Amino acid sequence: MSRRKTICLVTASPDTSHSQRISQGVFAQCEKYGYNVAQFSSMINLDYFEGFKDHMIGEINIFELIDFSRFDGVVIDSISLMPNNESQYMEMLYPRIKAQTGLPAYCVSMPYKDLAVVENANDEQIREICRHVIEVHGCKDICLLTGFKGNPEAEQRLELMLDEVKLHGLEVSDEHIRYGDFWYRSGVELAQDIIEGRIAKPDAVIAASDHMALGFIDEIR
Repeated sequence: MSRRKTICLVTASPDTSHSQRISQGVFAQCEKYGYNVAQFSSMINLDYFEGFKDHMIGEINIFELIDFSRFDGVVIDSISLMPNNESQYMEMLYPRIKAQTGLPAYCVSMPYKDLAVVENANDEQIREICRHVIEVHGCKDICLLTGFKGNPEAEQRLELMLDEVKLHGLEVSDEHIRYGDFWYRSGVELAQDIIEGRIAKPDAVIAASDHMALGFIDEIR
C-alpha cells in the first residue's frame, strides 16, 4: 500500500473568516484526493506584535516547529502571514521551504518571490457589488476602499471596482480612492474622516474586504 500523502497548511488567525475559508477549502480538497493535512497557525493576528511582544514571540515559534521535509506539499496563506504588507514571517519560512528540493509550495492570493501563487477569482463578486450599489440603490458618488497601496491583490480589486463604476458612466474622485490594510481599522479610519469632514461624504462606500466594511459600519453608525 502506498504512503498517504500529507499537505502542510501554514496560516494565522484561524478564528477569522478568511483563514477559515482557506482551511475549509484545503481540507475539502485533501479529503477528496485522500491526503492528510497538517495545519500550523498562530492563534492571533501577526499584526499584534508591537502591543503583545512577549506573547507574539511564543506565537511565532509555532512556525519554527515545521519540518518541511516530512510533507509532500505546502500551502501558504500568504495574506495572513504578511500583515501590513510586511514580509518578515515569509522571510523566515521561505529559505526553509526552498531547502526542500522539489517540494511543491503555493501561496494563496498574495505572491511572494518565486513561489507559485493561486489567485482568488474575485472579479464577478466585486463587479456585482458595484452594480448593486449603482443600479439598486442609485448611488453616484462612490468611495472605494481597498488594501495596501502596491499590493497586487489590493490593486487588482481597486481596478475592478473602478472599471465597473466607469462602465456605468460614473467617475470616482481622487479623495474617494482610499488605500487601507484589509483590516477593520482601515474602515474605522475612513468613517472618522467622513464624520469629521476631512473628506466629502459619499453616497456609498465599497470595501475590498469584509473586515474593512465591518470596521466602517461599526464606526459610522
